[in-house]
Amino acid sequence: MGDEQKEELLNAWLQMSLCVRGNRLLKNLSLNEVAVCNYLYRNRNSGEEITATQICDEFRIFKSQMNKVISSLEEKGVIERYQGLDDKRKLCIRLIEDKISIYLDEHEHVLQIMDAVEKSLGKENTAQLAKLMEMATAAVNELQGDSKL
Repeated sequence: MGDEQKEELLNAWLQMSLCVRGNRLLKNLSLNEVAVCNYLYRNRNSGEEITATQICDEFRIFKSQMNKVISSLEEKGVIERYQGLDDKRKLCIRLIEDKISIYLDEHEHVLQIMDAVEKSLGKENTAQLAKLMEMATAAVNELQGDSKL
């Protein structure tokens, strides 16, 4: 890839990042809070007890950041911490069932934004964009252990 293409890609990435942050697309939860809730929501029927460490590993964020997110979600009444059923030393996290609507409202709002993107780009381009974003994410994740970064 040439330098001009790299600069175009960087500019597009920065513009999208600034757009997401600047437009406050989420109303009641932060992006990290939505990500944690989404993970807990998707795994709520798995029978697995979820810990903060698992979520840190999944999203590659520091424990200090995760503690801040978990504390905020706890204050908002969306999640609760509890002792592990099998291992009492383990501190687990789960969504509070009657408060899931707080997350689902945010999720629905984001889906409406995705509808607007699809309306603008069309179904085929939207599917291609999703695939390209997944591939780009995989490429960046692959470089995590690379000393070039």
